[in-house]
Amino acid sequence: MPARSSFKSMRYSGQFQLDKSAAELERVEVTLGEPFCAWPGELVELKRSGWGWNGRYRAAQVVVGMDSQGCWSRLDLARPDFTP
Repeated sequence: MPARSSFKSMRYSGQFQLDKSAAELERVEVTLGEPFCAWPGELVELKRSGWGWNGRYRAAQVVVGMDSQGCWSRLDLARPDFTP
């Protein structure tokens, strides 16, 4: 924020923060029964018939693991304009 603040600059930064918070509200968590590698920040496309969440998302967090049932991946996805 500039040293000399005006109403417009304060309003702009406030609006920016509100927009960023709104973008973080829309999240989808997907768990897959196989390893899937995506780096945080990469775009991921979901396609599944009969499911209302199809589309492009940005990977916010990705966890790949293995347990007694085998390998799995958990993706925390956000809107494409989300910046991690």
